[in-house]
Amino acid sequence: MDNQDKKPRFGLRKKIKELLSPINLVGLAIGAIAGFVYYRLFGSSPTNGPISSSPYLTILWGALIGFLITDIAYQSFKKRK
Repeated sequence: MDNQDKKPRFGLRKKIKELLSPINLVGLAIGAIAGFVYYRLFGSSPTNGPISSSPYLTILWGALIGFLITDIAYQSFKKRK
């Protein structure tokens, strides 16, 4: 085997594993549920705008926001320890 087979991956696996931690996945799920609730309460009208008029986009945005909030909070909590 060559030395080229043993190239470092610059921690990509570790970073992906860290991003897909259980706390981040919970935040993603809670955000998706919150996005759906937002769509049911405030959306479903084409005049409300492109994000809230589609349930898929609202759920996607909710999941993204939930993921980002939990990831930021988790990283902040880890730095304090």
